[in-house]
Amino acid sequence: FTLDKRVRLEERSRDLAEENLKKEITNALKMLEALVPLCEEDNQAQEIIKKLQKSLQFLSQYAARVASKAEMLGAINQESRVSKAVEVMIQHVENLSEPCVSRKQSLVVNQ
Repeated sequence: FTLDKRVRLEERSRDLAEENLKKEITNALKMLEALVPLCEEDNQAQEIIKKLQKSLQFLSQYAARVASKAEMLGAINQESRVSKAVEVMIQHVENLSEPCVSRKQSLVVNQ
């Protein structure tokens, strides 16, 4: 896999997971709506249904936040890895250039 293919695959996988979660929450809300007429006489059941509906709505909001925060964390982790790689490359270049600088200085001193 190339990096582009992996990115597209992971984005598709993420999108499908988010879609499936939204569908499940929507289905649960529909089932609760179907229960409302069956529980018209039972105030306690009506109250429980309302609480469950609110909980599912909060769950939907929190799922979106979790997805957003997970992407941000992934980006930060990637930035950290790239930063470390750049530091290693800079150190390597400095190590390679030290002998050249030393040789130039010795040539200048010997003249």
